[in-house]
Amino acid sequence: METQYGVSNYTTNDWHPYDSAIQGGVYPYQCGSYPAGFQVDSNRNLQLLPQMTNVGYHYESPIAGLFYSEIFRDSNGIAGTTTEYPVQWYGVTNMSLTGPNGASAVYLNYGESAQFRATGTLMVNVPGAGVVSNYPGRNIVDCFSGADAFGVFNGSASGDYKVSCTACGTTIDVHVAAAPVAATPLDLDVDTDRNGSVNSSDETGEDLWTTNRGSFIPAAVLDTGGTNNVQGLPPLIVQGTTTVVPGQSLRLALLQGDVWSLYLINSTGTVIGLTSTNQSLAGPFTNAQTFYPVCHYARMGLAATNLDFTLQLQQVDAAGQVLLSDTVRFKVAPQILPWDGCAVERVYATSVFPSTVTNIPNLVRLSTSGARWAQDFVKPAKVQWGGNQILDVFADLQHENTGDFVSVLSQTDSIVRAAEWAVNGDGGNIMITPPLPDASYGKALVGDRNAECTNYFNGQGIQTNIIIVPTDWLRVGHVDEVISFISTNTALLADPWTAADLIHAAITNGAGTNTILFGATPLYNPFVTQTFFEVAVATDGTGAFKTNTLPAPGLSATTNDATLTFAANTFATGDFLRVDNEILVVKTVQSNDIAVARQQGGTILTDHTAGASVYALSDVMRWNLPLDDDNVCTNLLAVTNALSAGLGSHSVNFVKLPVLFDRVFDEEGQLKFVAGSANVVNALVLPTENIYMQDTGSAVFDSFVTSCVPNAVFINIWNDYHRYLGEVHCGTATRRTINFATPWWQRVTGWQ
Repeated sequence: METQYGVSNYTTNDWHPYDSAIQGGVYPYQCGSYPAGFQVDSNRNLQLLPQMTNVGYHYESPIAGLFYSEIFRDSNGIAGTTTEYPVQWYGVTNMSLTGPNGASAVYLNYGESAQFRATGTLMVNVPGAGVVSNYPGRNIVDCFSGADAFGVFNGSASGDYKVSCTACGTTIDVHVAAAPVAATPLDLDVDTDRNGSVNSSDETGEDLWTTNRGSFIPAAVLDTGGTNNVQGLPPLIVQGTTTVVPGQSLRLALLQGDVWSLYLINSTGTVIGLTSTNQSLAGPFTNAQTFYPVCHYARMGLAATNLDFTLQLQQVDAAGQVLLSDTVRFKVAPQILPWDGCAVERVYATSVFPSTVTNIPNLVRLSTSGARWAQDFVKPAKVQWGGNQILDVFADLQHENTGDFVSVLSQTDSIVRAAEWAVNGDGGNIMITPPLPDASYGKALVGDRNAECTNYFNGQGIQTNIIIVPTDWLRVGHVDEVISFISTNTALLADPWTAADLIHAAITNGAGTNTILFGATPLYNPFVTQTFFEVAVATDGTGAFKTNTLPAPGLSATTNDATLTFAANTFATGDFLRVDNEILVVKTVQSNDIAVARQQGGTILTDHTAGASVYALSDVMRWNLPLDDDNVCTNLLAVTNALSAGLGSHSVNFVKLPVLFDRVFDEEGQLKFVAGSANVVNALVLPTENIYMQDTGSAVFDSFVTSCVPNAVFINIWNDYHRYLGEVHCGTATRRTINFATPWWQRVTGWQ
């Protein structure tokens, strides 16, 4: 029997009858319940009489007020030994009544007993002195009302009672709870074995957590005032929920984890939070009632704190003491991002994405108000919480111009809005490499312009070997501006040298007036069509292009610095000249004689014949090629070096595609680089179909790209995206498959 409000476990062996007799007065009366009778010795002490076999006993009436006799009778009622004793009258004054252990109010479960004590001063040989007893038939005052002669109250019936001492006027309230109602044992269940269902096989170890056993929940943002979609969420099932005794109750109590992080969703999609005061959710609960636990915060940081929860179903009494319980434990499952070589399920764009583009499979334009950069708004990911249970989620990247894109997407295709990744919307700065020997799901590839996402990758514990490449030299600062994986060992790389060579070939072949889409200055420019001359060749003060032909005798590869004498010089000191595949720099000018240094920009010393085309490179070409101190090629080399180091033994073939960058001022007034020509590397990769990229506006460029990437498909979003400093990849967010045939927890060692 439980201890309630100071009520001690009561048995007849704990409280001997003569104790109650001393406290309750003289003439104790009892028949057959206890193993011995009583007698009073000359020192006024009550003593136990020896037990007799198979007989009862009782006290006979006093004789003439002088003696009382004790007659033992056998079980047939035949009198046996008779003993006479002098009468000594006993009384008790200054009475007081207390409950068990001094309690002034007693609460008993059904069937429990409690003993009360009436104490006071014992008086001897004082007839009529207010003797108290429960001895019937005497002209005396009963000691207890509501309890037996020994002060024992038996809670055999539910209800409210009073136990009083009529001699002292003290009353103690007693409440006896209702009789127990048969109930199913308490049981709280989760998918402990991760097989995608909750059943009896989940009982073992449900309150523990190991690498291969233990339940998962997702991290998600919920509509706390509306209805949430619970499809695909891992269940928490409450079993055996009949309240066994009125005055007792059930609750779900959080024993471990942050109460502000854990939400429960009921079957109708309503969010139910645990109270912060006692970190629990009060019942009643129906049998087999299902909740869906969700963590409000994303896994973040190496510790991923507050993302390990222990929840207990408790049956408690009115004082909150736990009588029965069942415990489960679960952790927040990681979000795993796919790499671009994974098969496409859906491509999401905003309503800004041109309706004229109709050839992208599985493209869904979400009806949004003004939002543009789907890639920077969200990152689609997967959460595997059971063997065949894979949840589609997207991380909200907290872009300042998201508008209603996130809310619209959360209502589309039953996508769960995962907890925020507060990275200021730099989704284009987050990529995933192909799977690697030391990274089953690839490594995160992040630009250093904003590497805040590293905390979130570390928190997931899956794609933690993060490769950080330099991107701060870019106006937007995103890694998708310069690189894109299209297969396990192949990546597209933006390459100004390739663009420069294509333009040079066109100019030297008389096609310098061919056009290309180019321009990023002024910012937000509309369509800009420029000739190859305008892009690649410098002009003089009159606007004339600085071109010429190499004078005789040409240039030999046997010398370095050289002097060239032109019939009519068009160049100035400091000009970089291109002749064939070598770049020269003009050191001095004396009329038509110019002194040049050779092998500029890492070009190779070679022979050049007289009559070869020579032209001064434009600022655009000087910024792109390794000629000026701050140039694109040098920055790109740092990118590929960092990427190669991060990939380790995994080799990658860089497919160099023609991209030329322009130079613009950022918000802080610093000059940064942004793609001036169509950035064909910033592409939408559909690995089993095509790779979609912005049309370059040049047949020369497009033909070269197609020769390198046979499944390239050109689309035109220049006016809607390029002039806002983005391309196809920036304007789309793609949901992809991930191969979970072998669960991630069996492939990633040491996950916590």
